[in-house]
Amino acid sequence: MRIGLLLRYLNEHYQLTLFRGVMKEARRSGIELVCIQGGLLPSKADAPRPENILFDLPAHAGLDGVLILSSAIVQRSSASAVLPVVANFRSVPCVSIGLRVEGLTSIIVRNRRSMQAIMDHLIAEHGYRSLLLLAGPHSHHDSAAREGVFRASVARYAVLHPEIRSWVEYGEFTDDVACAIVQEFIRAHPDVHPDVIVAANDNMAIGALNALRLQDDPRWLRCAVTGFDDIPEAAVEVPALTSVRQPLEEMGQSAVRTLVSMIRHDPVRKLYRIDTVPVIRESCGCARKVPVGPIGEPAGVQSPGSDRGTRQIELILRKNLQSERRLWAINDFGQNLIGELTLDGIVNRLRTSLNRMNVSVFYLLLFETESQHATRLPSHCRLVYGRKEGEEIMPGPVGVQMTLNDFFRIYPAMGEPAPAFCIHGLHSGNDQMGLIAYEAEDWAHAYMSAIAIPLSDAIKRMRILEERSHRAESLEREVEKRTGDLQKINLMLRKEVDRRKLAEVELRRHRSNLEGILDAMPIPVAVFLPDSSLIRYSNKAFANLAGREPGAGEALSTFMVVPEIGDEIETAFGTSGGTLRVLVHTAPIRFEGADCVIAGLLDLSRQKDLERDVLKISEFERRRFGLDLHDDICQRLAGISIFGKTISSRLAAPAEAALVEELSAMIGETLKLTRGYAHGLFPVELQDLGLATVLRELCEQTGKQTGLSCHFECGIQTEEISFTADQEIHLYRIAQEAVQNAVRHARPRSIIVRLARAEGFDELEIVDDGIGIAGKRSDPMDEGSLEGIGMRTMRYRASQLGSSLFVTETPRGGTTLRVTVPWTK
Repeated sequence: MRIGLLLRYLNEHYQLTLFRGVMKEARRSGIELVCIQGGLLPSKADAPRPENILFDLPAHAGLDGVLILSSAIVQRSSASAVLPVVANFRSVPCVSIGLRVEGLTSIIVRNRRSMQAIMDHLIAEHGYRSLLLLAGPHSHHDSAAREGVFRASVARYAVLHPEIRSWVEYGEFTDDVACAIVQEFIRAHPDVHPDVIVAANDNMAIGALNALRLQDDPRWLRCAVTGFDDIPEAAVEVPALTSVRQPLEEMGQSAVRTLVSMIRHDPVRKLYRIDTVPVIRESCGCARKVPVGPIGEPAGVQSPGSDRGTRQIELILRKNLQSERRLWAINDFGQNLIGELTLDGIVNRLRTSLNRMNVSVFYLLLFETESQHATRLPSHCRLVYGRKEGEEIMPGPVGVQMTLNDFFRIYPAMGEPAPAFCIHGLHSGNDQMGLIAYEAEDWAHAYMSAIAIPLSDAIKRMRILEERSHRAESLEREVEKRTGDLQKINLMLRKEVDRRKLAEVELRRHRSNLEGILDAMPIPVAVFLPDSSLIRYSNKAFANLAGREPGAGEALSTFMVVPEIGDEIETAFGTSGGTLRVLVHTAPIRFEGADCVIAGLLDLSRQKDLERDVLKISEFERRRFGLDLHDDICQRLAGISIFGKTISSRLAAPAEAALVEELSAMIGETLKLTRGYAHGLFPVELQDLGLATVLRELCEQTGKQTGLSCHFECGIQTEEISFTADQEIHLYRIAQEAVQNAVRHARPRSIIVRLARAEGFDELEIVDDGIGIAGKRSDPMDEGSLEGIGMRTMRYRASQLGSSLFVTETPRGGTTLRVTVPWTK
């Protein structure tokens, strides 16, 4: 059977004494013991400690049960902090020692009775009325229990003795911290002189005695002191320390027996309590020797002057001498390790130290480098050194790789008596280096913990050196590789330089040719950068249009609004003599190795003049042709019609007269149509009657001639219409052409001509419900109807109005043509 014991370190009396009791009972029962030394369990607010990963070992060690010295590993956190540790080996029985943990079988001591006996002794027997409690950390369970007894006793006796005063100071369970607390209390309370200092443990009591010895005030020198735990130093302290003895070995033995019963599935209780015993000595103020008895009987006093005390002093002095020699050996080990930077050198120094301490069973295991920063215990390790009963294991320069399960299966062999196999972690900062496993005498455990510190640091230095060496080698190989690559790249660069020189010559030649072509073009051209519109090149036509050459670093945006790439816009262009209207088209281009944009400009001022001249000529021809039709052709047709009627009246034969009469009617109808055409070509009444009247007549005449529903809608009051003569003729011609297009091509049922006003402009709109733009495109009888002469003429007229022509298809079919006339100031 193999069981485990989880505690903090075997380097102080409390844990070592309890370990001794566990080991005795385990050997007596033939049980193999694995003692795992971890660290303090963190509270919720603290980061995990690197040494805590050893608490994962029970899952690898093949244990049948686990003992947890909870009172040692839980100090600042609550008892529930043990439960995550237990979760790693939930399948095996577990017993908590020193602290009650919910859900676990627990073995604890009765602190309160002995603490109450000490308080009764101090207040009732000695008559102390001024008491100072040196408590441990606020959240420590044992310290809280002792503080509770202290406060309750003070409150109970204060009923009879109102003059009782008390103070409580908190600190760590160490003598140096307690000494500092007492000294600070004396400085902070110069007028307060407690009768007694009640310490939460013996180490704090010894620290309090040290602080009192440093005072000159005799009242402080008379202050009594008590402790708790009854460590060996308590009996030989001057004065001998009044304390409370905890039956630590008995607790350890009881824990083993309880765990064995659980492994065998025997019934056990959830909680076992073991009594403590008060030990009365001289430090509380007693000066006579009284035998020690159980609680409730007179407390006793032990004097260091007795034979037993003399033997204890001699034993402690002998142990101190041995400790000094071993400390010198450990110091020597640490000093020698400073210069060792190889694993062989570290192992040789370790062998010497182990021989001095007579350690016969020892194993050094290292984790892999990538596992150093793990928050959980790695499952694999390397055995780099071992010894067992005089035989050494030297696995070579890199060790033997194995799992932790294999290690615990092979190396901790059962023997007579059953061994206590102790585990101690190796960590430097937050790096998990590995662990040591050993068997040793009681006195050696503290020294094994001590050598773990320089051993961890030495391994850390060795690994840092190895990493630097590997990094240097890797860097050297990388430098060699990079040097070869750079040589190849250098050769390639030379070839590339030669190629680029040739390309540059060719590029200059091509640029010269391109500039010659562009300069010969009559169209102004500029090449610019897309982000800043900085001009990279402009031809002579651009300079002629601007009236000057663009300056160095000048942007195209200083001349005009720069359109988006691929867009075509009409905008104002600034020249040395004023502004022009230009049409600008842009496109992406690669120029001199950069992504640029080329802009081509068209001077619209000449085009506007040309359009205006064309429209004037067209209108003049319309007017002349209309007048010729009205004054010549219409008059001739009228004369012919009158002449026919005269002939008809003179003919005697009715049939011939009817034919001539019919011919006269046809001539009259022709005359009527010709007058309509003449009127359409030159609406004389436009100047007299206005645009609205003429548009209404156009709709009525179209309706009569075609039979379609053609209506005019006017959203402007007649007196508010203020178009110029040119504007009126342009709007009338656009409406006339749009209506004729709809009649000829759209096959509509209705046409609406609408004149409306909006904010800043007037609007002419012609809407039909015909076949729409798509239908017009697909009409085989309609060649080029979308952009024929009529449509282009309408666009020219819209341009003369300072507007554009908008042609859209309505959602239900049909076409909407719209032109706007901005208001003039």
